[in-house]
Amino acid sequence: MFALDESEQPNKGKHGKHGGHHNGSDGGKPGQSPIWSLIKVTAASIAEVIILSSVGYILARQGILDKKTQTKINKVNVSFFTPALLFSKVAFSLDPGRLAELVIVPAGFVIITVVSGLCAMLLSSIARLSRSQRNFTIACAITPNSNSLPVALMQSLVVTVPQLHWEEDGEPEDTMNGMLGRALTYLVLFSTLGMFLRWSLASQLLSTMEEEPTGTRDEDPVTGVPSTPSQPPTGRLIDHDSEDTQQRHHGNAKISGPQHAASQKQSLPQINVRRSTEEGGGSLKDFNRKFILRPFKAVTAFMTMPLYAALISLIVALIPPLQAVISSIEPLVGALETAGACSIPLTMVVLGAYFYQEADPKTNDVKATTILSPQERKEKQKETMERRTIAVAIASRMLMTPILLLPLLAWYAIATRFNVVDDPVFICSACLLIGSPPALTLAQITSQNAKGSDGSFERLISKTIFVAYAIMATPTTIVLVLTALVIAENDH
Repeated sequence: MFALDESEQPNKGKHGKHGGHHNGSDGGKPGQSPIWSLIKVTAASIAEVIILSSVGYILARQGILDKKTQTKINKVNVSFFTPALLFSKVAFSLDPGRLAELVIVPAGFVIITVVSGLCAMLLSSIARLSRSQRNFTIACAITPNSNSLPVALMQSLVVTVPQLHWEEDGEPEDTMNGMLGRALTYLVLFSTLGMFLRWSLASQLLSTMEEEPTGTRDEDPVTGVPSTPSQPPTGRLIDHDSEDTQQRHHGNAKISGPQHAASQKQSLPQINVRRSTEEGGGSLKDFNRKFILRPFKAVTAFMTMPLYAALISLIVALIPPLQAVISSIEPLVGALETAGACSIPLTMVVLGAYFYQEADPKTNDVKATTILSPQERKEKQKETMERRTIAVAIASRMLMTPILLLPLLAWYAIATRFNVVDDPVFICSACLLIGSPPALTLAQITSQNAKGSDGSFERLISKTIFVAYAIMATPTTIVLVLTALVIAENDH
């Protein structure tokens, strides 16, 4: 791949705006792009995921990565390694100037999120998925992989594809480092917004437990008797009873009904006066409780460690003096980068452990019979709905969203002039993000939020990621890159 780069460098000055668009002998046509190199890069990125996931599966099979260990590893990952990754990627990569120039990236992020979510909702209603399954598909659809796979692809594409050179009159020649720097800027900014979305909205969507059957949804968890929420509360009666029993324990004579009622009537005005004075002096407390404490508690309950890290890193990026001071502390920067490098491998190992399921001896005995029991029919129905959920999640993320948004991107790139959308690197990055598979971080979020469930969401995200990366990623990535090259070719 580097030999291709050396042979193309002497001809860079002859390229036009997009580097080689007008010279067919230089390999400027999309049909002559190194597709085989693209396939190798995509396969290599997917192979890394498969290898690490296989290690997790083997460890789980040997009993080393049991459910408790998986949960603890995921907690450590979410609490420390992932925040370190976020901070090291965002705090030292962005600055106010870059953020001001790339207003189109947040706008594109909103468009991709809305369209992906609507596609997932539409397909979920067609497939008749349950509420929790619909939320799962929406979470997968609105969280594309904007880190590992797109970054690896762009690192190779800037070397092997000459059409990504962006050169204009009066500007210096485009270089490989310049193209890679622009690609990382686009992807890091998009990834920063994506991290906020993953650990906020997607986390809330994935926190829904597997829905109970309608007949047992309202049963009491202890007695199994259906609850009756229509009964009025009896807290005050219990308080009065406790007062009466307390008086009896002190040896007081039993109070007759009229005397007891009279004593209550005499005490009522005193209580009202006391409450009125308390309300007069406690209005400030009520204000603080309603408008300060409650919002603060709601925000703290909503925030997670990765969200705190993303927010702090964004603040650091927006304050150049603070960014310079922190960047000068080499031991701190090195520690954060080292810790952040552990996040994705740990996620992959735990993800592979989700695939392993201990065999249930009861199911083996039941399978010997030819007649399906109600439990077996229920399990088959559950498997059918899981397959539908996986199909909806992948179709909405990797098929419907590109079909709807790629024509819009092509129109905007061709119709506008003199902005960042003219950059072929931006066009290629945008195409990859539009059709990227679901983010691997969803495995972390699912394991963290689906506590107390039967592990169905963990199995679901494992199967979804396997199908998305092992089966769908290679052909869709090739189509996305070729589409980007066609758009860049026509953006004169």
